Amino acid sequence: MPRVSVVIVTANRYEDLKNCLESLKKQSFKDFEIVVVCKKLNDEMREIQRKYEGKFVEQTGIGMSNARNDGIRLSKSQIVTFIDDDAVADANWLEEILKTFEWDTSIGGVGGKVYTPRLEEHALRVARSWKLPKLLIRKYRQIIAEYLIEKMSGNVRNVGSMREAKVIIGTNMSFRRKVLEEVHGFDENFYGISYYEEGDLCYRIRKLGYRLIWNPDVVVLHNTQPRVTASKDLFQYVDNQVYFIVKNQVLQGSLDWLRYFLSLIGWAFGQPGSAAYKLSAFRYCVKGLFMGRARGLKSRRLRSFDSM
Repeated sequence: MPRVSVVIVTANRYEDLKNCLESLKKQSFKDFEIVVVCKKLNDEMREIQRKYEGKFVEQTGIGMSNARNDGIRLSKSQIVTFIDDDAVADANWLEEILKTFEWDTSIGGVGGKVYTPRLEEHALRVARSWKLPKLLIRKYRQIIAEYLIEKMSGNVRNVGSMREAKVIIGTNMSFRRKVLEEVHGFDENFYGISYYEEGDLCYRIRKLGYRLIWNPDVVVLHNTQPRVTASKDLFQYVDNQVYFIVKNQVLQGSLDWLRYFLSLIGWAFGQPGSAAYKLSAFRYCVKGLFMGRARGLKSRRLRSFDSM
């Protein structure tokens, strides 16, 4: 049995997937299997399957959480690691992951650095389009860099040393199989592009007493493309976010919810675009707030029923 299973969920991005698989062929650690979960096992995917070792399967349902759960079910190893199809792993990626897990049995998950050059370039282009002075652009670069470090590493600011983390990002995350089984995998109620599914998983793992470790030597390059955000995308984001908050009872009192709602207003009307777009974004955010709350309360009721 291989020591590590690498799960790749792909949206049938063929060239990206081949680059990812090539990076896995160059790993210093060799005792691993690959499970590729795709939307459709078409001719292009079968051609890739012929060139690379691994299991290639169509996902059984819809959404990222469902596809990742399919990958877990089909994998065999005691360590299950995830990388996106548009990411490339450092040559020592798997070796460093295993070293980290070997430190302590209380470590339930491991994450690491995620470089996102295309997003950083996009952020700088946006800043320059605002015709800001050079000094402010440099400051903006610093703010964006700090934000990306925090976002991509799960609130770990000290990027030069290993730290315990609250969240590890989906394109560079690994877990013990027994831990994934204890929490019953990813919650498939996070739909669409599944904002917050890895945050929810990490939250539930930490509640069981396991630790998440961020290791700066566990490195991937994520070639994700910046995309234009439609107002309906904001609905999905807020819906999943509020579902996570209510389901896990992250916000407790009325004051917490008032602060959240005010931040939502600021976020919606802070979107680039016309006044009509900002208003549409706000409406979708409010809709997401109510939908997410209803789904979160339903999830809590079902859990209460199951525990009886």
